[in-house]
Amino acid sequence: MESDRTSTAVSDYLRRLDEELERVPEPLASQIREGVAEELRSVSDEDALTRIEQLGDPAHIAAEASSDLTAPTPTANGRGSSRAYVAATVALLTVGGLIFPILGWIVGLILLWSGAAWKTYEKVIATLSPLIAVGLIYAMFWLFSLSSSGSEPAPDNSGSNPLLPASTFAHWNALIVAVVVNVAVAAWLLIVGLRRTGHIEPR
Repeated sequence: MESDRTSTAVSDYLRRLDEELERVPEPLASQIREGVAEELRSVSDEDALTRIEQLGDPAHIAAEASSDLTAPTPTANGRGSSRAYVAATVALLTVGGLIFPILGWIVGLILLWSGAAWKTYEKVIATLSPLIAVGLIYAMFWLFSLSSSGSEPAPDNSGSNPLLPASTFAHWNALIVAVVVNVAVAAWLLIVGLRRTGHIEPR
């Protein structure tokens, strides 16, 4: 008898929930309905009745789902959250150091850390990534020079260019890596910044 009463209560509750969820778009409505049904099926008869009371009126569940759908997407607000600010920051980080050596990149970092379009960890990543990449390049060349100095002298190679020492290769490789990493990080900041300021629709 108790089982029949519980089954009737569950069926009635799910029917009312289906009616209220008609105004909620798919697939959200189906996900809510399936989640509630699965939860009520997985508990005992006594717990199912208790859970129905805890879930509350199906109309309230549908209203909550509808309000979540209509709530505006959070965007960055405050200083440094405009599209022009984001674009200027990314431009300075990408090519500012080439047009105005060192100074342009520093100004880009100042704009980055002053802007509201990026989170703190994103600013840290953007600041440290090029420095870490360059440091790794120099560390690799330093370790290579140590290993070479400990080995036997290499035979004279008439094809080598004495005007282009190994340190020059390290400097050029570090520069290339810094530019590549900087461009990649800047592209990421641009996408994140425009999406957060509402100029790119979030996926």
